[in-house]
Order: sequence, then structure tokens, then C-alpha cells
Amino acid sequence: MLHLLKYDFKIYFRHAQMAFFSIALPIIMASLFSLAITNIDNDDTFARIPVAIVEEDADSVIGGYFMQMMEALSTDEANVLSIVKVTFQEGKDLLEAEEVVGMYIISEDSVRLMVADEGISQSILVLISNRFVQVQNTITNIATQRQDLVMYAMADIMSEIEVNQEVSLGRQAIDAFGYMTITFFAMAILIGMNTGVYSTEAYYPHRSKEYPMFIRTSTSPTKKIKFITSNFIIAVFAQTVYSLIVLAYFIFVLGVDLTRQLPLVILTVVIGCALAISFGTFLGVVVKGSTQKVLAVTTIATMLFYFLGGMMGVNVRIFVRQHALILDRINPVSLISDALYSLIHFDDYQIYITSITTMAAFSIIFCVVSAVVLRRHTYDSV
Repeated sequence: MLHLLKYDFKIYFRHAQMAFFSIALPIIMASLFSLAITNIDNDDTFARIPVAIVEEDADSVIGGYFMQMMEALSTDEANVLSIVKVTFQEGKDLLEAEEVVGMYIISEDSVRLMVADEGISQSILVLISNRFVQVQNTITNIATQRQDLVMYAMADIMSEIEVNQEVSLGRQAIDAFGYMTITFFAMAILIGMNTGVYSTEAYYPHRSKEYPMFIRTSTSPTKKIKFITSNFIIAVFAQTVYSLIVLAYFIFVLGVDLTRQLPLVILTVVIGCALAISFGTFLGVVVKGSTQKVLAVTTIATMLFYFLGGMMGVNVRIFVRQHALILDRINPVSLISDALYSLIHFDDYQIYITSITTMAAFSIIFCVVSAVVLRRHTYDSV
């Protein structure tokens, strides 16, 4: 067994093509992406939300309280809204010109909101109107009994709005850079599928009709399970080393915060590499043909995983989750990204545990299936 481990170790760490695609490619792509979106967060995070206000009834009591809240949210201290009072037609024109995000219409006994698009800013405006409507009756009752308590009720609403604004805009920044760089890191791990394909060459290096049987790597009688186990251990080890190098670059150069739960991050890398290697091995023993053909199939599969996992845009993954949740649940890119993302931004480990156990289960399944298929092959004579 030790001989096999040494043999496989030399093979994997001398494979220049494997090392390049596992280390250099993710680093280059993530660096280019990082340069492309530099300063996006600084431009968007602290911008006030422009909103138009139409007062159809200037004497409305409810409208008066709503205006007090809006003016408080537009102060330099709150730094949430930038309001402008207009007529209804002027507000529609501003909406169509995209000079304001939304328009509040204050009537005698209600407040309505009009928006022309969907997004984070619009969601905050919806939160403001919905929260105000929820406590509208409470504010009216308080006003008839204790006028001095009205501002306390509205202060409670404003505190909730400011907290939600901070969380929403923070998530926008995370989605723009953090999530995508995590997805690039998931790509670095999943490149191990190619390593898994290359690992099958240890069993039959010449995939052609002239070499229908496996080539021996040892003349001594050794059980096939030892060959498979040795190959798998070294392949996972090599891919883990490559992925940790990429991880170090992401942390120290790109500034991605992956150090909060570093031991669990490393565990995610190991299990993710095991999943990639086992899946690549599975394709290597199931798909018939040359190594180039198997690699082509692997590339198509990985590109599909990247696309469904949101590498081409977060909205793609949102669409997949809404219309084909099972595809998201079995996508290796999504599983790795969710595990890492939850470690960074959530205190609850439920998402992490679910992702890790799913990856481990798939790894075991692929290994078992690959071993069963490999048992049916025969070796060339010595």
C-alpha cells in the first residue's frame, strides 16, 4: 500500500497540466473579476434612495404622521431617503425617467406606493409603506389618547427600516463580490473532476481498441480495492493542496473573508475535493472512449454546474431555486458555495451541515459505483 501511495504521489504532483488548471485558472479568472467590479460597493452601498411624494390631501392626519417619518428618514443622521414633493404627473415622469425609485401617494386615510422596477431600493420602500400600514391604526389610537407617544411609535418603525436597509445593502455588496468570488473558489475545487478523470489513466492509460484491458502498475498480487483507495487518497490530497493555495490567494490578495471559521472552511475544501475526484472518477470509468472524450464530457458537466450555480449571475441561481429546486440541491457548485457562504455570513450551521452531508453522500455513492464498475475489468497479463 505504501508503494502505491508513493507511486501515485509522484504521478499527481508531476502533472503540470493538472496543477495549472487547478491553481492558475481560478486565480486568473477571480483576479479579472475582482478588477472588473472594483469600487462597485463604494458607489452603491451608502447612496440614498430617491423617492417622490404626492400629497393628494394635505390635511390628512395619517399623511402628516407619514411625512414626519419620511422627513426623519431623509435627515443626514438617518441617511436613508432623498425625498422630493411633486404632483402626481410629475412623479410619474420622474419614475419613467428613473430619477426616483418610487412614489408615495398620500390620500385622506391611506398611503400608497408606486414603483417601476424591482430591486433592493424598491424593497426598502415597500418595507416602509407596509410597516407604516401595519401600525397605522395603532398610531391613530395613540394620537387620540397620548399625543406624546406618537413619535416613539414612529421611532420604532424607523429603527427597523434603518436596520433592514443596512442588511439589504450589505447583502447587495456581498452578492456582487463575495458570493461570486466564493463561486470562483468552488470552481477551483470542482476542477478536481479533471483530476478524477486523469486518475483513471492509472488503470488504463491507453483508451483505445488496441488496449481493451487494464495495465498493471504492480506485479505483486494486490487487491484492486487497494489500487483504488491509494489513487483516491492521493488524488484528493493533491487537489486539496491546489485548492488551499487558491484559498490563500483569495484571502491574502483578494481580501475574501474566509478566515472566520477556517477549520470548517478547510473541511469543506477536503470534502469538496473528494466529491470532485469521485465524480470525475465516476465519469472516467463510465464514459467510453479516449481521455479527450471523457474530459470533453467532464467540461460540459462542469460548465453546466457553473451556470446553474450562479457564476454567470446570481439571478440565474435564484431562477433555478424557484423553478427546479432539485437541480440546485444536487449541484456541486451550489453545495460548496452554500457551505462557504453560510460560514461567513450566518451563525446557524444548518445550511453548512446540510451541504457537507450531501457532498459526502454523493462522494460515497460515486466511489461505490466506480469501484463496482472497475471490478468488472480484467488486467493484461504480466
